[in-house]
Amino acid sequence: MRRTSPANVRAQALSEVPFEFVNARLRGRRSRFYEGARLRELTRERTVEDLAWRLFPGEEVSDPSALERRMLSACAAELDSVTAYLAGPQLALVRALLDRYAVENLKVLLRLFAPEGQGADPAAHLIDLPPALSLPVEELAGSGGVEGFIARIPLGTVRECAQQALPLYGETGRRAYLEMAFDKGYWTGVREALEGLPPGERRQCSAPVACEFDAMGLLGTLRASSTYGIPWEQWETLLPAGWGRISRGQLRRIHANPELGDVVESLPWLQRVLGDSVSPDEAPDLGRLEEALWHEAVRLANRQYYEMLAGPAVLVSYFYLKREELRHLLALTQMLRYGEGEAQIVEYLGV
Repeated sequence: MRRTSPANVRAQALSEVPFEFVNARLRGRRSRFYEGARLRELTRERTVEDLAWRLFPGEEVSDPSALERRMLSACAAELDSVTAYLAGPQLALVRALLDRYAVENLKVLLRLFAPEGQGADPAAHLIDLPPALSLPVEELAGSGGVEGFIARIPLGTVRECAQQALPLYGETGRRAYLEMAFDKGYWTGVREALEGLPPGERRQCSAPVACEFDAMGLLGTLRASSTYGIPWEQWETLLPAGWGRISRGQLRRIHANPELGDVVESLPWLQRVLGDSVSPDEAPDLGRLEEALWHEAVRLANRQYYEMLAGPAVLVSYFYLKREELRHLLALTQMLRYGEGEAQIVEYLGV
């Protein structure tokens, strides 16, 4: 007879709690975010070591890179903790969104797997992730070749997309193509998880996800064309199936004409997103464009966070707002690292 352990009973009970309870917990957690006045308090710290002690008291955080990995780990653990209260398609969606952290570790492992990275300690480079997001590091590192490495990837859609990209990698020797295929697999998984939601819930929660998906496709296309010189025929195979506002045809035209003015003409809504941060007359500044698109995703997440009182919309919003907090903390770490003063940090963070 199969026995049910107390831990499994507890997990099942937690997964059956109503969304009102989950949403109330998330709103309580957000009150502890480092944003507004709480973030401004952190700008008074004078060194990276001071910031590390403030955020993770009693822990040994040796350098800025270690602190950044610790921040990433804490963010992933916080977001993963929400899954204890979820089940069904809502759980599948949050799991799919969280796979981004496993994908980032996969990219690191692939670089360490290359000849120039062999001998490095993976623990010094990987994000420490919760068990549900962890990878079989030793098994992947012990693969006999790139093909074996990819065959051992536990994320189904990521593995499949990487296997499809192997001929392109073999033809060019460019590891970046495999990393792009990892991203394609990630977004394919997110799309499938969104499609698993009831239509009403999908409409309510998908705006910030679709915005980030569009940003990925647009920025990737601009870099493929103007930075890496990747032909459209190759780049198209690395793009996930479209489900945002930007069509495949529009991306093809942008690839052919990557000047920002032409991009805005193809995507009129982009001018509102850019505001005064980027002028259409300038050469493309992909860093500022990426920042503007991310702020749009956060704006959409914040709007649905306050408009929707129940359902997965609050979960998705929380996912983006927590990542926005992380971006601020990472930026603060870098500014302290390079000796920026409090006034400059406050201005940059907008607090």
